[in-house]
Amino acid sequence: MRTFLKSFIVASLFVSSISFASNPNPNLVGVLSDNPIRIGIRSGSNWTSVSKFDLIRNITPDFKPMPAPQGAVFIELPITDNFSIQPEIAFSQKGFMIKQSISTPDFALNIPVGIRASFRVNYMEVPVLAKIKFGDDESLQGYIVAGPSIGYATNGFAQAKLLGLVSLGTIPVSLNTFNYNRAEFSGIGGAGVNFSLGSVKLFAEARYQHGLSRLFDTPIIQLPVRNRGMNVSLGLSLPLNR
Repeated sequence: MRTFLKSFIVASLFVSSISFASNPNPNLVGVLSDNPIRIGIRSGSNWTSVSKFDLIRNITPDFKPMPAPQGAVFIELPITDNFSIQPEIAFSQKGFMIKQSISTPDFALNIPVGIRASFRVNYMEVPVLAKIKFGDDESLQGYIVAGPSIGYATNGFAQAKLLGLVSLGTIPVSLNTFNYNRAEFSGIGGAGVNFSLGSVKLFAEARYQHGLSRLFDTPIIQLPVRNRGMNVSLGLSLPLNR
């Protein structure tokens, strides 16, 4: 229930932000800023894994960071010249990768030595981030972002490669079979740099995302398994109004 309430609050903030963008009110948005509302897109890569739990800590190697795609569209709502709120609609692929044999009742994996296997889950996410900017808005400008995100796992699949090179195929995975918790609440923190090119802003950004929700909803043992990872992205934004 607590996670649901948090998720409801975040979703409400996102809807309110979109309403502000559609009907800008100087009493609510940009009251202390002359900067325009901006819309943008970003795309890049995730390197994700999951936290380990005591049940398998001593019988499996570390989960390796798994490279995966991610991207988003966003709207930046200026509050002051150096502070804004940035809601996003994002696609992100998360999971983990292992390189040695493991067989546990929770993951139901039995991977021969020499095979590199990954478990991947596609998420749709709605981050709502606070953004603080530093430097000259007309040239090079740094910034930091932080805030919550609510996500939903749409589907999952497993991949295997021999010696990490030869693909052995892709197998769809039913998340319900693993009692996978599709809803995820997480926290995001990151930093980036903007480069102005006329009215267009190009940017590069790095983020860390830490899952706060348990991934597996088991009836007896509450396994503290959560997503976590880094991502880097490139993108651009355009002014929506003046």
